[in-house]
Amino acid sequence: MTNPNRQRYLERRKETPPLNKKLVVEKDDNMSFLAVFSAVTFIGSMLFFVVNIHKIDISNFGLFRLLAITTALWFFIPIKLYRKIFTMSFYEYVIFNIISFAPTSIVLLFILNLTLHSSPYIEIYKIVDFEPFDDKYIFHLEDGQYLDDEYLRTIYDDNFPKIEGTSQYSIKFTDGYFGLRVIEEKSSH
Repeated sequence: MTNPNRQRYLERRKETPPLNKKLVVEKDDNMSFLAVFSAVTFIGSMLFFVVNIHKIDISNFGLFRLLAITTALWFFIPIKLYRKIFTMSFYEYVIFNIISFAPTSIVLLFILNLTLHSSPYIEIYKIVDFEPFDDKYIFHLEDGQYLDDEYLRTIYDDNFPKIEGTSQYSIKFTDGYFGLRVIEEKSSH
């Protein structure tokens, strides 16, 4: 003889409980493509910055500000639009906007800025003094020109120009389509 409570328990266990209508069955995780895409774009963006950042007249703070602005612009796209295609959590949304979409946007902006530009112009300054280093020269220009922008006063080169007897420093610029100046060439003569 079985216990009546045990019998009722076994009968209820055989029945499948009704699903709550608010309960949503999750989709299979399809974020692997987006994760690979984000990793590749992040590495590609960093390589582009390392190779080409010296060609664009932008300070570190300006680059950080541009990164913050593009990240904020990507956050205007609601997560609902991403979730129509991907099974994205809020944390993934934040991470992908910061490490993938914002740097990739800046790289595209820089590529367009480097390819679409105006005609070149040259700025010439008198050299007051220079500091030699192993792999670069840093010039001090008259009237403190570009005092805060050391990257504009620096020449990196394996074959340094002959510095003795040089009295002028010239920078060849072009204005990019998006307002960022492109540094074409720096030389001393």
